[in-house]
Amino acid sequence: MMSKQLLLSSIFALLCLGNLRGQDASNTSPHYKHQIKVNSFYLISSTAIEGSYEYLINTRSSIGVSISSTLDNSRDDLIWVMPYYKFFFEDIYGIDFFVEPHLLFGQDNSNYFTPLEESFAFGTGLSIGGRHYRKRLVVEPIIGVGRVLNSYDGSYTTYPRATVNIGVAF
Repeated sequence: MMSKQLLLSSIFALLCLGNLRGQDASNTSPHYKHQIKVNSFYLISSTAIEGSYEYLINTRSSIGVSISSTLDNSRDDLIWVMPYYKFFFEDIYGIDFFVEPHLLFGQDNSNYFTPLEESFAFGTGLSIGGRHYRKRLVVEPIIGVGRVLNSYDGSYTTYPRATVNIGVAF
C-alpha cells in the first residue's frame, strides 16, 4: 500500500512541476478554469489519499468533486465521493473566501459480508475556507462538518471536514 501512495504522490508532483515550468511570473492572481488538488493532511499521515477536481464557473462560484480512499488494510476500508459547490466572497488580502455545501456518498468495505444498503453512507455538510493563488499553485484551507443522513452499519454519524488542499490551476 505504501508503494501505491508513493506512486500517486510522485505522479501528482510531476504534474504540478510540469505545469509550473512555463508560466509568466507577472501573473500572481490567476483565474484559471480548472484545478487539481490533493489533501495535504492525508499525504502526511499516509493512511488515506484524497484528490479533487474543480471547475470555476465564474469569479463567484465553482463546482467540483473530491474522491477519497483509505490506504491501510488494517483500518476501515472506506471509499467516498464528495461533490461540492463553492460560493466565493470578496477577495480580501489576496485570499478568496468561500462557503462550500457538499454531499457525501461513502462505502464502508471493511466487512465484505455486510449488505450494500448497510455499508453505504449518504450525508450532507457545510464548510468554509479560503483560496490563495501563488502563480499556478493553489493553497486552500477548509474546515467544516457534515452529517450522515441514512442509517448504515458504520461508526460515523457526523464527519469533520478539515484539510489544507494543495494543487495546481490550469
